[in-house]
Amino acid sequence: MAVKVNTEICKTCKDREKCPAIAVCPMVALAQKTVGPEVDAQKCIDCGMCTTVCPNGALTL
Repeated sequence: MAVKVNTEICKTCKDREKCPAIAVCPMVALAQKTVGPEVDAQKCIDCGMCTTVCPNGALTL
């Protein structure tokens, strides 16, 4: 399994162009896209670090 991104919530985020969750991922499994991050399911280890820093709760396990 991998973190899921709710892009509808990301669209409302003031940080959507520089997602803070990307910086905390220890596996570098998140990449910036136009609206929020994209998750590389092969790299994601479901640690949940990104979910704790997402300001709008758009990232879930």
